[in-house]
This record gives sequence, C-alpha cells and structure tokens, in this order.
Amino acid sequence: MTDLRKGILYYRQNIFPFQRETLERLAREGQRPERLLIGCSDSRVRLAEVMGAGPGELFIVRNAGNIVPDYGKHVGGVTASIEYAVTVLPIREIIVCGHTYCGAIQAMLHPETVENMPAVKQWLSYASAAAERGRKKNPAMGGDALVRATVAENVLLQLEHLRTFPCVRERMEKGALKLTAWVFRIEDGEVLEYDSAGGEWAPIR
Repeated sequence: MTDLRKGILYYRQNIFPFQRETLERLAREGQRPERLLIGCSDSRVRLAEVMGAGPGELFIVRNAGNIVPDYGKHVGGVTASIEYAVTVLPIREIIVCGHTYCGAIQAMLHPETVENMPAVKQWLSYASAAAERGRKKNPAMGGDALVRATVAENVLLQLEHLRTFPCVRERMEKGALKLTAWVFRIEDGEVLEYDSAGGEWAPIR
C-alpha cells in the first residue's frame, strides 16, 4: 500500500488544489453528469483519463466484460446504477466501452476456463450470445482476431440489453437519450466507434 499512499499524498498536494473549486461546487450542488459510461473492470483501461473527463463529468459503471443484463433477468448494482442515472440525473448519453485483450471475452469463448468460478460463469452467461455471434459471423477466425471480433459483438449486445430497460426505452422514444458503442484498443490508445448507419467501426478522429 506504500505506493498508493504516496499517490494520495501526491494528489492532495499537486492535483486537488486545481480541482478544489470544482469539487466544492459539486459537493454543494450535487452531480449532474450528462454521460453514463459502462466499461470493463480491467485495470489497464483508465476510461476517465482516456476521455479527458474531469470531476462530475462521467457517471461510471464498471464490471467484468462491461455487461448489462437484460432488464428483469438480473437485479443488482449494474441494473440499479443504470436506472438511477437515467431516471434521476438524468443522463443524455450512455456509452458502452469494450476493450482489446479482454479476459471476460476470452472466458466467454472458452467457458471451460471458469468452471471453478460459478459466480463468474453465471455473470458471463448474461452475454453468452456475444460469443455465439462472434463465432457465427467469423467462422474462419481464431485466437486474438476472434477475441477482437467478439469484443465488438459484445458491446453491441449490451446496447440491445439497454433497450430492454423501461426508463431507457422511454427516454430514447422522446429523443432525450443516445446509445453509443466504443472499443478501446489498449495497445495503441485508439478508440473505435460504431456507426450504426454504415454498420462499421472506425477510429474516433
């Protein structure tokens, strides 16, 4: 914990002073972020830093595989956080961000690797269709190429799951909420965005 304690001291001395005014205002007035970011728990993915987001700008939900269970299938922290963000804050955009080299996606493609972890196995089952789609659309692929294709399929699947939330569906019908699909490439820092009109992924420029 020594390094973490040093990090806290560095933050207090070198970063917090520049954020003090913003944080004091947020403490008084409450948070009003416009975006909900759903990402993976992977320690290599520092989402707020990648987006250049400051205090109060993002409401973040992270879990293994950036998974959003269908509404009503699983009630837990992910479901509650999404419902709160959309209903109370209220959020104008939900971004689901997957990433390359994702261990959760590798486990979906090779479920035998999590047989001794029943909780993990159950959690990943909420997105098992991503692995099925990845293999079906890319029958000749294997290894890392298949993982990357499945990462993208998984992000799109979670957007489908989000549309099963009554609060999400209601606000989308009013034109007050947008869903966005991203994939972060750990190895080169690129963020790919899905263009639903063209059906393609392309780097954000």
